[in-house]
Amino acid sequence: MYKRTLILFLILFFGVIIHAQKKPDPKEIDAKTYALYSAGKWDDLAEECENAIDNGVDFFYLRLRAGIAYYNNTDYMSAIKHFEKAMYFNPTDIITIEYLYYSYLFSGRESDVLALISVMPLKLKKKLQVYDKFIYGVYTEGGYTFNSDFNNQKNGANIPPSGYNEQEKVDNGTYLNLSLKHQLGKNVKVFHGYNNISVSSVKQIFEHSQGQKNFDIKTTQDEYYLNINFNLGKGFDLTTAFHYLRVKYEDVSFSINTSVFPPVPVYSQTKETANDFVSLLSLTRYIGHFKLGLKNSIANMNKATQVQNTAQIIFYPLGNLNLYTITDATLFSDRRWGSSYKSYGILDQKIGWKVFNNLWMETGYTFGKIYNYNESDAFIVFNNTDKISNRISLNFIAPVSKQIELSLRYQYYNQEVENYYSTSPAVFNTNFTNNTNHKIIGGLKWTF
Repeated sequence: MYKRTLILFLILFFGVIIHAQKKPDPKEIDAKTYALYSAGKWDDLAEECENAIDNGVDFFYLRLRAGIAYYNNTDYMSAIKHFEKAMYFNPTDIITIEYLYYSYLFSGRESDVLALISVMPLKLKKKLQVYDKFIYGVYTEGGYTFNSDFNNQKNGANIPPSGYNEQEKVDNGTYLNLSLKHQLGKNVKVFHGYNNISVSSVKQIFEHSQGQKNFDIKTTQDEYYLNINFNLGKGFDLTTAFHYLRVKYEDVSFSINTSVFPPVPVYSQTKETANDFVSLLSLTRYIGHFKLGLKNSIANMNKATQVQNTAQIIFYPLGNLNLYTITDATLFSDRRWGSSYKSYGILDQKIGWKVFNNLWMETGYTFGKIYNYNESDAFIVFNNTDKISNRISLNFIAPVSKQIELSLRYQYYNQEVENYYSTSPAVFNTNFTNNTNHKIIGGLKWTF
């Protein structure tokens, strides 16, 4: 009796294991997923497809239906992997290619869009009105920055009692950019352009025999930016960038002419030109609802060397661009000639969301002090020696059509400006003036 019971138990046990390991019938899965697809039950269809794939069932229509299910739930980032796999089974299927094109487009994956257009059948290119182009887009932006404390600083009695004092009061600045976007072959895109920045200031010099004098000075920058992106496939992008800045400074120096008697104070207008640069290498990858990036840049600005290492995490919780967070954690190092590197951390955090059908909003805050710093793949460079802190950003992005996107960006930040004064000819001291700056930039992106 015991042996019979044991044998029966073993038969049932191994029967359960064999049944559990039995692979689902692809024909049954095909019929069931087709019925769910025809009924438009996208949640049930996505779940059924994922269960089948987890159990080792995989074929073209299963992947296509899974992608369409996620696509109709606007989870484009989950849809992408299924459409890519469907193309592996059938690389020439026009329906799959079209769905994948829009999934890339609605996920903001521009380099993948361009690579897909390059292999797209001509019939589909005509339908979507997309073609391979050497110049496929233009970007331009311009803005104005002003110091809301300028008038009080210029007219205020904030000069320490001393024999000599000099202070620079930053008034306002203008900015203009014009850039082109190129496609070079299937997997290479180029973004490059010209920037011009002009900053107006007042140099105040107090000398006991002459009193206070004000001098208008200006700093101008002519810049060239080059960004080359290589689409490596499987969600990987390799980017290299170079930013050149030619900076022209105006200043006023004070001296005493001792060749005459009595000695006469002399104010001399001076001009100086500096050549700064930033080079960057970046590797990013899309993984599901995440975009992960590692970036390294080396710069030579203001007669010092800067090294930045940044880890970036972008999270799209809904699988689309309707809600996202951007986190940039940077280890910044700066070294003056003959000294060692001084390092500290900078954290920049943004959150963006869709407000209306054609309007997105971003807001962000930067933790840490910024100077000789770059961001946005070295497109934006802060080659300022005065430290920026408490930066708050507010951006509005409006895609008014498939080809044209407008943007408006506002930034609020504090800037510490160093001043020099002396209580005697041999002793110089410093203090700081805090500027409250407001920056407004409008942009236009036109994709042909």
